[in-house]
Amino acid sequence: MNFESPAVAGVVLAGAILIGWVALSLGKRLLGARLATAAQRTHTAVDDLVVHLIGRTGLAAVVFAVIWAVSPALALPAEWRVPLRTTAVFALAIQLTIWMNAAVGFVTRRHIERADVAAASVTTVTALSFAVRLVLLTLIVLLTLANLGVNVTALLAGLGVGGIAVALALQSVLKDLMGALSIVINKPFLVGDTIEVNGFVGEVRKVGMRTTWLRNLPGEELVMPNQMLIDGIVRNHTRMAERRVSFVLMLHHDTRAAELEAAATIMREVVSAAPRVRFARAQLKRAAMEGFEFEIVYFFESSDYDLFAAGHHDILIAILKRFDERSIALAAPVLPELTRG
Repeated sequence: MNFESPAVAGVVLAGAILIGWVALSLGKRLLGARLATAAQRTHTAVDDLVVHLIGRTGLAAVVFAVIWAVSPALALPAEWRVPLRTTAVFALAIQLTIWMNAAVGFVTRRHIERADVAAASVTTVTALSFAVRLVLLTLIVLLTLANLGVNVTALLAGLGVGGIAVALALQSVLKDLMGALSIVINKPFLVGDTIEVNGFVGEVRKVGMRTTWLRNLPGEELVMPNQMLIDGIVRNHTRMAERRVSFVLMLHHDTRAAELEAAATIMREVVSAAPRVRFARAQLKRAAMEGFEFEIVYFFESSDYDLFAAGHHDILIAILKRFDERSIALAAPVLPELTRG
C-alpha cells in the first residue's frame, strides 16, 4: 500500500485512531476490574489513584498518541501539519484536564471520607479543591496557548495587573477564605465546641468559606466573618480540662476573730467535700470599712458549664447554711448616699 498518497495516509491515520480507541476500550473493560481489585488489597492510595486515572483515559489520549507516533511516518501534505499539530495539542490539553480533575477529585474524596475529618472542614476542603482545579486549569490553558504559538508573556502581564485589581476588590473575601483555611488546618475549634471571641459566647454550628455560625446561650444565631475569628482571641471552653473558679464572700464588720477563723474552716471543708472539685484556698483577703473579704479559689474538674453552675450553687448554699449555724453574718450592701437637693 502506498503510504505516500495523502488519501491513504489519512485513512491510515484515522484507522490507527480507531484501532487505538478499540484497544483502549477493550483493555479497560478486561483489565479494569482486575486492576481495581488488586489496588484495593494494598494499603497505599497511589495505586488506587493510578487505576482511577486509567479509567479516565479516553479518546483524546488516543488521538494525541496516534498523531505523535504515527503521523511522522506518513507522507502527509504540508498543509496538514499545522492542523494535525493543533489537534494533537488540543487532545493532550483535554486529556490532561480530565486527568487533573479526576486526580483532584480523588484526593478530595479520600480526605473528606477520613474518620478524623470534622464536618466543618468539608466545605472548606471543597473550596480548596475548586481553587486547585482553577489554578491547574489555568496552567494547562497557558501551556496549550504557548505550544500553539501564542505569545503568553503579554497575556500574563495583563493577567497580573488584572489579578491585582481583583485582589484589591475582593480583599475582604480573600481574608475570610484564608481565615477558613487557617481554621481547617490549625483547628482552634471544631463543630460542637463552645467558644468565646470578642465578648460573644456560643456553640460552633458550622464553619463556612466566609463565615462561621455560632449558637449563643439565649439561642440566637451569630454569624461571624472568619477573619474576625482569626484576628480575635478565641477561648475554647470545650477544651478546658478544668475550670478555675474564684469568688469572694464579704462578712459583717462586727464578726470577731474567732468567727473569722471558723468561717475560713467552713469554706475549706465545704469546698473540699464537693464532687469534681479540687480545693485551692480560702483566705481572708482584706479588712475594709464594709466588712471582711474572703477569697475562695477552687478548680472544677469538668468543662461542662451546666455541671459547674449546679456544683457552684451547691457550694454556696452549703456555706451559707453552715454560716447560719454559727450565726456568721454576711456584710450588708453599702448603698451610696443620696444627695439632697
